[in-house]
Amino acid sequence: MNFKLVKDAESEEESATRFTTFIRDTAAVYIGKKVLIVTHSNIMRTFLVKVGFGTYAELAPHTIENTGYCILQSDGINFFVKKTVGINKKKIEN
Repeated sequence: MNFKLVKDAESEEESATRFTTFIRDTAAVYIGKKVLIVTHSNIMRTFLVKVGFGTYAELAPHTIENTGYCILQSDGINFFVKKTVGINKKKIEN
C-alpha cells in the first residue's frame, strides 16, 4: 500500500488516509443525513480494504464494476459497509 510509481505520487495508503479523513469530516458535518460521494474504484478498493471489508486479493482489479457502489454507515469514527452493488469479491482458496 505504500508503493509509489514516482517520488511525488500519492501511495494507496496515503490516498486511503486522505479519503477516510474526508468522509469522517463529511459525516461529522452531515450527522443523520445521506451523503453521496463519487470516486474511482481504486480509492474505493483501498478504502474497503482499510475498513476490513476485504483484502487486496479479494478486491483485485476489475472486481468493482463501473457504477459499483457501497452504502456505509458511520458512528463518527468507524465505517460499516451496509450494502454493496457491483462489488464482486473474489473467493480466495487456501
